[in-house]
Amino acid sequence: MRYVSIAVVLVAGILSLRIAAAQSQPQEKSLEEMTGPELLNCAATNGCNNLDWDIANALRKRYNAKALIALYPNQPALVRRVIVYALYRDRGKDVATLMRQAAFAGLKPGLTTEDNNYFPLQYLAQRCDPDALRELNRPDNFAGSYPVACMQWQYTLSAFGKCGYKDAIAHLAMSLDAACVNNIDAAQHSLRQLMPHSTCWKKGDPKDNFQQETVCYASGSKSADAPPPAK
Repeated sequence: MRYVSIAVVLVAGILSLRIAAAQSQPQEKSLEEMTGPELLNCAATNGCNNLDWDIANALRKRYNAKALIALYPNQPALVRRVIVYALYRDRGKDVATLMRQAAFAGLKPGLTTEDNNYFPLQYLAQRCDPDALRELNRPDNFAGSYPVACMQWQYTLSAFGKCGYKDAIAHLAMSLDAACVNNIDAAQHSLRQLMPHSTCWKKGDPKDNFQQETVCYASGSKSADAPPPAK
């Protein structure tokens, strides 16, 4: 019984020490509780256990677009990326100027990932910027896995068609056997926008992974995109 009592006392003592230590540590603030400078510091320290997009949404509640644009040049890279996210749904000439700076500063070859300026490039591509469309149409982005999340990449495929960017036809054709149905739909829609007179879409068949349709579009033959004969 004596040993049991000693053990109980030891366990109680350990629990007391842990509770006291927890109480002595300051409670971490939520993003909603942070000030603007605290959010900037949070972004600079790689998120302080929060997602960048969540920090961006919180920043947008503290600063307007003009203030974020003014802050951007003097911030470290991690904060600049979060500011881009915060401005992603904004419009205006000044925002577009910042996005162009962010899109092409330090742009590297290879996959156009989130770490390689995808979001500022996509911001510009949605506005049919030819330089951004060219960068997003890199062969590396179609050689294997998507450079960004599947549900995001569909908007890039859609931008090619909306903007009439015919240089993307071969890559859109390759996307017809994508693992993501949203990307297949986006690629098909863009191809029909870019080649409105083509009948390649009639060859589309999930049973053959859209191979006949892919070959038809990828051929880029004049007959595939020829206008219908005059009546």
